[in-house]
Amino acid sequence: MVVLTFVVIAGISAVGYADKSISSFSLAPLYFLPLALSALIHPLRISLALSVVCLGLHDLLGQVRDAGVSHITKDATALLGYIFVVIVVNQLGTQRRRLAEVAEKQRDELAREIQLAAEVQQSILPRSIPAVPGFEFAARMYPAKIVAGDYHGFIELPEGQIGLVIADVSGKGVAAGLLMPSIEVALRIDALGPPAQTICYEASTRSFARSQVETASFPCSMENCALGHAPWSIQMPDTIPRS
Repeated sequence: MVVLTFVVIAGISAVGYADKSISSFSLAPLYFLPLALSALIHPLRISLALSVVCLGLHDLLGQVRDAGVSHITKDATALLGYIFVVIVVNQLGTQRRRLAEVAEKQRDELAREIQLAAEVQQSILPRSIPAVPGFEFAARMYPAKIVAGDYHGFIELPEGQIGLVIADVSGKGVAAGLLMPSIEVALRIDALGPPAQTICYEASTRSFARSQVETASFPCSMENCALGHAPWSIQMPDTIPRS
């Protein structure tokens, strides 16, 4: 603001100096430029006052060839032109600032909603990892965006088995994140019935295929059913990983 105010003052001074140096024609229209800039950054009353100042400088420094009614008419026309430009530019600047405030408010509201959606999605993920003799599990989701379509979970199956679910909806962001809760519900419902391989197949064909789910795996014990995941890599102590 300070720098732009200095530019306005410097512009008016430069036009006044040129108006004094050149006598062949009037430079009154050049005052429109600093006045328009002032209307963008200053309150309306300040820019209107500068309009009167510019007219006074033109009369004081410019070459006055006539007086009387003709001179008064020219001054009135110039002042009306200054005021018109100042008011129009000031209104445009006010409207632009209001639109910027509305856009910023909407952006902040959307950011809060997305953050809330991310918190809800994190609450869907398992809070604890079941203890299975002979196995040690660790899981963590790092979303590419605030909300993502990644999912992992542990589901209790019949006969004391544990189902490990790893799923990824195609795409990223809110659209993918909204689909993940339905995947968990469908898998938990199906887990009460058939074995793991059948669960994986039925869940994928009935619930997920039309919903653009890209990958999912549902191992039970060490059985594995993959719906697009790369083959699992098994790392045994002091051995080379194998699929």
